[in-house]
This record gives sequence, structure tokens and C-alpha cells, in this order.
Amino acid sequence: MVRLLLIASLVGARGAAGLGAAPADSSMIQCGTAVDKSNTSQQTTAATYYIIAGGNCPVSGRIWDTAECESAVASLGITASPRTEGTTGTWDWTPPGCWIRFGGTQWAVTITNASANNGQYRAICREPTPAPTAAPTPALLP
Repeated sequence: MVRLLLIASLVGARGAAGLGAAPADSSMIQCGTAVDKSNTSQQTTAATYYIIAGGNCPVSGRIWDTAECESAVASLGITASPRTEGTTGTWDWTPPGCWIRFGGTQWAVTITNASANNGQYRAICREPTPAPTAAPTPALLP
């Protein structure tokens, strides 16, 4: 069973109950999927996306692909469509990568790291995928 979790927090606190209470100054919302650990054959994990209101995603969390941007926006529960004037561009005033304007219903991707959010946009970011941990090495017997 896969459940959608929405968590609002600056510190990334996670709660299994769903939507968590956020501090009044919270500017980040996380969204992802919880995987049922009782099914050991389930190997797939979904990407986790979050919003930075008025700022930019870290370089490692920027989404450059329009298909992933659209998927991320939908997974965050935002009802939006592709920007009608074009979904990619090099706008100086938007966050690098995937974004949606405050109060807006259209998403787009700024395809340059040289842009900076002027505070009127919500950057849509991807949580870095943790590196797999290596299996323990069996002990050698004498």
C-alpha cells in the first residue's frame, strides 16, 4: 500500500498521520510516498519533492526536465497546467529549474543556473536520492 504524505516544516519533520502543523514562518512543503515495508519484494521508491517559497532549490535538487516538473507539481497536490507562453526559458527573475508563480496555475522550467527568484515564485525541488548502503561483509572464520 502506498500513501501520500504531505509535511509542512522547515526542519523536515515527518509524520505518518498526513499533514503536519507548520510554524508560521514555514516556507517549505515536502511531499513523497511511503512504502509499505511489509512487502519485501517492493524495490521501487518514489522521488520526494518539496517547495521553497520565494527562494531557489539547491543545485542538486533542481528539476530541469519538463515531464518531471509536471509530475512533481501534481505529486505536491498543486492543480496547474504548463505555462501557455512556453514551458522552458531563461528568465532572469524566476528560480532555476521547475517553478510555479505564487497564486498561479501554470508551471515552467527555467533552464539556466544564472537566474534568481525575485520572491514571486515557488521553486519545486527534488530531494536527493540517498546512496544505497553496501551489504555488510561476512566475517572470515579462522
